[in-house]
Amino acid sequence: MNKRSQTCSTFAQRSGSFHMTQRVDYATFLLTVLAQSGERIPLSSIARQNHLSFAFLQKMAGLLRVAGLIRSIRGKTGGYVLAKPCNKIMFRDIVHAVEGEVAPHACVQKHSSSLVCPRMSLCSIRPALNRLHTQMQELYLSKPLTYFLHQQ
Repeated sequence: MNKRSQTCSTFAQRSGSFHMTQRVDYATFLLTVLAQSGERIPLSSIARQNHLSFAFLQKMAGLLRVAGLIRSIRGKTGGYVLAKPCNKIMFRDIVHAVEGEVAPHACVQKHSSSLVCPRMSLCSIRPALNRLHTQMQELYLSKPLTYFLHQQ
């Protein structure tokens, strides 16, 4: 198991839309630990060994379990395991599980409405934002969990 004294998100948060939230950071880290281990691990062990908040890690585990990315095993030797092979878990799945849909601007989200911006039909930059959103989905969110395992 990788030792990690702090998550990336414990550094100063920047304002703006394009940063990895602490929720995504913890969820991705949890999944990589489970993938590297290959066996069930209690969250308390992961939190203790990596100096992470157990309560926050537990919350992320619950969201990942609901999304079908991990399974919990009860009992004395219980813990968490991946619910799918790591090459089938996409970064998009992780982000959607803990944050919902991601977009560079609310007006290009799938479920946006005209209430988001009264100028939406007149907006000259919306087509570019749509292209950016598509490119972000294709590049950034299309990486499998294995991408995070072999980047040393």
